[in-house]
Amino acid sequence: MRRRSLVAALAAGVLAAGCMTAGVSSPVERDGPRRGDEGALWFWGITDAVLYAEECEHGLAEVRTQLPWYGYFVAILTLGLVIPIDRQYTCAAP
Repeated sequence: MRRRSLVAALAAGVLAAGCMTAGVSSPVERDGPRRGDEGALWFWGITDAVLYAEECEHGLAEVRTQLPWYGYFVAILTLGLVIPIDRQYTCAAP
């Protein structure tokens, strides 16, 4: 009975957490191409996921990072050593 309660509490915590989303916008025009890729945070987020947008020769106009739905499960299974993230970014207009 106690184990079932613990599993239910853990499942409720994961489901109630929602999806983490963070974004940054600059004041430049967003008419450039929109791209996306996947990355990972390592060691409980101590190391960051660097975004190399070399195809954006005029810089970035907008960046949005989110934790996918399966990210919580991967984080739990790896004890936070690996946390997958999705990134979408828009290049600045020329």
